[in-house]
Amino acid sequence: MADQDLEEGVSPDASNPLAERALQRALKAVDACNKFKAPRLAQIAKYRNLYAGKVAKKFRQPFNVVLPIFSGGMDTLASDFNDDLSVDISETEPADYLAVRKIDALWNQETGSVAPNAKFPYKTRTDRFNALFSGRGFMMNYGVSDPKYKNVFEVFELEDAIFQPQGGGQWALHLISGRDNVIKSSDDLKNGPYDQNQVKKLLVKAKKTDYFPENADDSQKLALAKYRAMNLSPEAADYVGETLFKMAEVRLTMNGKRYYLLFSPWYQEWVSFKPFSEVFSADIDAWVSWATHEDNKNFLSKSYADDMYGIADAVHTLFNQELGNREKRNFNPRAYDREMFPDVAKLDAAQYRPDALVPFDSKGGTRKVSDGLFSFETPELRGTVDLINWMNETTGRSIGVTDLSQGGVQNVSKKATVVFAEQQNISKRLLLRSSPYTEAMGEIAKIFVQSAKDHLPAKMAIKRLGIEGENWEPVIRRVDLDLYGDIDIKITSSSVEMRNNQLKKQARKEALDSISLDPNQASQINPRWIVEEKLRSIAEFDDAEIAIAMDTKNYGNKEEVAYAHKGIQAILNGERADQFYGATTLFMQIILDYAVNNRVSLGDRKYNALIDYQMAHASIVQENMDRKAVNDAVQADALNPAPTESAPAPTQDTASPLSQVRKVASSMA
Repeated sequence: MADQDLEEGVSPDASNPLAERALQRALKAVDACNKFKAPRLAQIAKYRNLYAGKVAKKFRQPFNVVLPIFSGGMDTLASDFNDDLSVDISETEPADYLAVRKIDALWNQETGSVAPNAKFPYKTRTDRFNALFSGRGFMMNYGVSDPKYKNVFEVFELEDAIFQPQGGGQWALHLISGRDNVIKSSDDLKNGPYDQNQVKKLLVKAKKTDYFPENADDSQKLALAKYRAMNLSPEAADYVGETLFKMAEVRLTMNGKRYYLLFSPWYQEWVSFKPFSEVFSADIDAWVSWATHEDNKNFLSKSYADDMYGIADAVHTLFNQELGNREKRNFNPRAYDREMFPDVAKLDAAQYRPDALVPFDSKGGTRKVSDGLFSFETPELRGTVDLINWMNETTGRSIGVTDLSQGGVQNVSKKATVVFAEQQNISKRLLLRSSPYTEAMGEIAKIFVQSAKDHLPAKMAIKRLGIEGENWEPVIRRVDLDLYGDIDIKITSSSVEMRNNQLKKQARKEALDSISLDPNQASQINPRWIVEEKLRSIAEFDDAEIAIAMDTKNYGNKEEVAYAHKGIQAILNGERADQFYGATTLFMQIILDYAVNNRVSLGDRKYNALIDYQMAHASIVQENMDRKAVNDAVQADALNPAPTESAPAPTQDTASPLSQVRKVASSMA
């Protein structure tokens, strides 16, 4: 062991030789990764500059006007990729139905949050936009439980990614993976779950500074390309008021076992070294990467910016050459004969002064004015505009940035079939390139569920999502995550799903209509199911909305529903629940359903309190139902006149108000 430690630069008296060996290996791996990606980052910096309109002036080119060809194309691609994704978490085991509904509610609550640790829409937009330049997006999701549960979703860029240069296109299979530039303050390190002996060594080695960690090496300087593209100087404005450290966290394999290592590459000290499963119990990476142009061998595959940069740079050159040519033609250089024009100042002033007089020596009339002046003509450039237009159209068709996708009016010479074909080609191309992002979001959802299992408190309140959650307790417990089966995560694009559903809707509608029109088929099918299926599959109503629509007796009683849940919440919080004097059987049924469905988690005291509160409304409900029956009868008589003696009125099989109250009460027995 000692020989191996000395071979890797580890001191024989190190307190944790394995951690020191891991540190030395990680330092070399990070250095190799930074050198490998440095040329790529330098190229991306050029893309950032061109997008920001910052282009170096070319030799002997008086103009340096940047047309928004590159930035406009990138913005169009960003808008095409800006497609909302729907994450549907469902159960594979029926017994997990209620628990998975709560997990799904927790996910929707988190993704809809605007807290800094969440903000999924903003962060995913920036990740997709960064991927247009580098060809790769990077996301990370993890949970913390100190001081309380919090899910953290982050995105980072290529300059911060740590990977195996020849590890292939799947990051999870790399021997080392992680991220650099994880900023930690000295207080974070002293109060966090780190090895405090190692933290003390790091703080002693580091010099006292109140400035942002210095960007010393070339790889760190390349990471500032975004700032420099906007003519900003972060090096001159790095005061933050406390000591900060740029850390790196990696997953690496030592002796056949995966470990987590958090260390400072600059000071070469580690502060956390644990088996990877102790940090992420499922032993899966918390960071995920996706590529716009997948390559099974090369992790740093091409990007959309690679396709557009050369064309945009050529257009920039051609356009500025045209401007320079126009200026030369308008201000041609001229030569003159000093003997014929002795006063050159007046000759020059005559170029812009009206009615100017210039001394001229004609040598006794033997010479003309034209004999003493000569103009150097600059030939006109032809075809520049046509060439630029051709380049734009060809590039647009190739990568999907056409006049149609940019929001403009398509060329009037295009037929409708051509326009439709362009739309289809753009959709197919973008679907191909956005599929890796869709799959990556599925991985993030799985990591989210796993981090909730690791860090969720014993009991946590969640939001009910609409009326669907009315009959279950708005609390998720850690035991809810102990499922009998796996969960199924489906990621769908809103635009793609809408397009694919149109054909399904049409097929379902035709099938249901044909069944309804054929008496033989209709007799074999439940008519209520047909109505529900039309509402669900064709009109896309959810189950809760369908239940309201199919309830012909209690529709519209949202106020009564609100009062019922208000009473439930009052009892759950130990408060006094006021009686609701407008209650009907619906009011009693809501409270009964909630008490029965959540009896185990409620406990006997709260369960009995809900039942007592419900039964206290029995007389109120009977009185209100009697009044409602009378009003319904009056309205029915007004709409349907009394039948004649020869045609007796048909009897109606309708339960009396009292029997409805008794039915609800008897269900509690």
